[in-house]
Amino acid sequence: MSAPTDPDKLLQLLRKAEERAAREEERANRAETERDQAAIERDQAAIERDQAAIERDQAAIERDQAAIERDQEEERANRAETERDQEREQTRPTTLDEYLEACHNLVYARLTVESDPSKTTTGSIRAYHKLVPEHLKQWTSFFDEQGKMLTIIYSFFPVEKRLFDNRAYLATLGNK
Repeated sequence: MSAPTDPDKLLQLLRKAEERAAREEERANRAETERDQAAIERDQAAIERDQAAIERDQAAIERDQAAIERDQEEERANRAETERDQEREQTRPTTLDEYLEACHNLVYARLTVESDPSKTTTGSIRAYHKLVPEHLKQWTSFFDEQGKMLTIIYSFFPVEKRLFDNRAYLATLGNK
């Protein structure tokens, strides 16, 4: 094809080429804008996904914290109930068996001989008009006699009835 030499034709071809270039540039700009818009939308979607993941994680943390608080509250309630049960146990009257055991553990087992002379009495103690043993001897049949007495007591006494002092009182006696 030969190149036109007519100036009007050249101008017309130039205008058409410029229009094509402008349309092509506009199409390229629109395509770039659409690509940019798509990238923005992808970024926005990623941000929303990240935000949703953060919210899910936060909700999981809050559920875990609530579970921990429930467990702690339950533990506090259990401890309080255990303490109330122990207090009731310490202040309720005892049965014969419980009383004998508590007397032994809380009172008699705590008796000690004072070895510090500054805390003991000095001098002689006179026992006028009082019965005192002249001689001490071993009581060899004590356990047999104790067993017989306990057998008699248990056969007649209502051993399951709570008729004796409570443990708290006996502990106070043992601490004196």
